[in-house]
Amino acid sequence: MPSESSVATWFVRRPFLRFAIVSGIGWTCDSAVFLVLSKVFAVGPGPSNFASSYVGLTFVYWISLRIVFRKVEDRRKRFLFVYWAFQLLSVSLYSFLIGHIAHSLEMFAQTDSISQLAGVFAKIVVTPANLFTNFSFMRLLSRFMRSVNESSTANIITQVNCTSIVT
Repeated sequence: MPSESSVATWFVRRPFLRFAIVSGIGWTCDSAVFLVLSKVFAVGPGPSNFASSYVGLTFVYWISLRIVFRKVEDRRKRFLFVYWAFQLLSVSLYSFLIGHIAHSLEMFAQTDSISQLAGVFAKIVVTPANLFTNFSFMRLLSRFMRSVNESSTANIITQVNCTSIVT
């Protein structure tokens, strides 16, 4: 049996696994809102997914930057809008797919209970692709954050050096 420290080390070295766990929590929040919108308020599966996704993805953004990508600086706020813009495209695509898959499932459903859960089944079907897409973008965004921070630091150092030379 592996020691606790080796299990912890293994987990820490697997950013996709950490992202998947954080995303699972975000997906749970997303799905709860999705179910409320689609079942309690009778909103269609596509629009329900679009609205509920922003609950989960905002949670994933904040938590995964800290836990998965080790970003704790204040600049994270500035990049939230970049993340939301990307997610506007991503959520639109996946909401369209969920609506299309749900409609297809409803047409071929043998029972009313399957037909009533078509949106939920459709959301489950697209989740793995969505998880991979989100992880890839977050990884790219976190690297960009790092390069912006490094270039900002280099610019500040350059400005300080030039100022000290002039004075």
